[in-house]
Amino acid sequence: MKSFVFISEEISNGLVLMKKMSKDGLLIRISTCHHPSPTQQMTIFIIRSEVLLSTYFLVPMDLRYAANNWIQKPTGIPDERMFKNPIWSTWAKYHADITQQKVLDFAQEIKSHGFSNSQIEIDDKWEAKYGDFSFDTKKFPNPREMVTKLKDNGYRVTLWVYPFINADCDVFNKESQYLIKTQNNSIAVKDWWNGKGGHIDFTNKKAQQWFISRLQHIKNTTGIDSFKFDAGELGWISADFKFNDPVINETPVTLTQLYAETASQLGVVYPMASSEHFDPTALMMSIGGYSFVLPDMIGGNAYGNFPSKELYIRWLQVNTLMPTIQFSITPWDFKESSQEVIDISKSMLKLHEQFTPLIIELAKNSVKTGEPIMRPIWWIAPNDPKAFLIDDQFFVGTDLLVAPVTTDKARKRDIYLPSGEWKDQRGVVHTGPQTLTDFKAELNELPYFTRNN
Repeated sequence: MKSFVFISEEISNGLVLMKKMSKDGLLIRISTCHHPSPTQQMTIFIIRSEVLLSTYFLVPMDLRYAANNWIQKPTGIPDERMFKNPIWSTWAKYHADITQQKVLDFAQEIKSHGFSNSQIEIDDKWEAKYGDFSFDTKKFPNPREMVTKLKDNGYRVTLWVYPFINADCDVFNKESQYLIKTQNNSIAVKDWWNGKGGHIDFTNKKAQQWFISRLQHIKNTTGIDSFKFDAGELGWISADFKFNDPVINETPVTLTQLYAETASQLGVVYPMASSEHFDPTALMMSIGGYSFVLPDMIGGNAYGNFPSKELYIRWLQVNTLMPTIQFSITPWDFKESSQEVIDISKSMLKLHEQFTPLIIELAKNSVKTGEPIMRPIWWIAPNDPKAFLIDDQFFVGTDLLVAPVTTDKARKRDIYLPSGEWKDQRGVVHTGPQTLTDFKAELNELPYFTRNN
């Protein structure tokens, strides 16, 4: 008998007690009713186990079985160019002060500095009002001409979109039938990071079709290739909500799933927030069924100052052997040391390209088996207790171990190697299991190990 538990998200009403015992652990989940506010849900976990992931309890020996039989597999992989070459976003570099000319200048800068691209992403704020879903003609006088020039220069073009309609947008009242309502049938207005507005009700199939038709119109009239879908988490709807589909009122998290399913009709990659510290969220998402993880922009959003040169380079190295890389703050923005940053950035991109065939092979395998591209150490070494304590290293597949430096000014770190023989980036072979103490890693080095067969 396979020793893991799957707890359905649909269990949300009344008092529920579920438990599963095995030689490896015990999970008890107690859930109480959460309606009408998603913030009122109280879930208590009492756990004695190696792994706890949201509503999943997975005994390590059965992870592959769970991936194959319980977690929905992707139906295909993103365009391979996205795996090989970086995405360039306008956001951190320009924020909302974006124009047609700045996008064209940005594209020219990237090429003149000798960097490749998979696409250029026009981020916030390309509209006059949030919810227009049409270009602000003062800032973008001829978006189709801009897109044509970008494509002639070798770029594909992505546009940032979101599920909100702001209250000051004409569409807010004209198309209110497509927005989430309150219990009193008024529009459920919610503050989000760009103002106050309503959220599209993706439980309404007509709202889904309306949303897609608006995006398709942008593609048809401008030549845009694809979209980056932002937000969608449950925290961005009002606490007083009533969906078009009353059944989903009891399981509001389904709204996020429906947003993703609607977006997938046009093609979508989900970004993950990053920071100056290694964030194991990428691993959590990977083993939870999201194989194609896109880390957020190298260097962050630049809301305050730009990151230091050191942080920027180490941040890039954390992302180097993840499935994709995304820039906005550019290597040449570091004026006093730009050539050093440019050189190290190019070397990291070259390293990424070296392992792109492996990443693509793993992506195709995830369609067949559900197994993730990125994996925690314990996925490879389920019987090694020390493997469960490591959260700042990760595997790409089963034979590539990555151990980025995540401490400021550090030129060395401890690295744990599971059982086997491992060749480091300098060609030296090490035998595990063992901890390599004070393993040297200069600023231009990303520590990684390949299985020495």
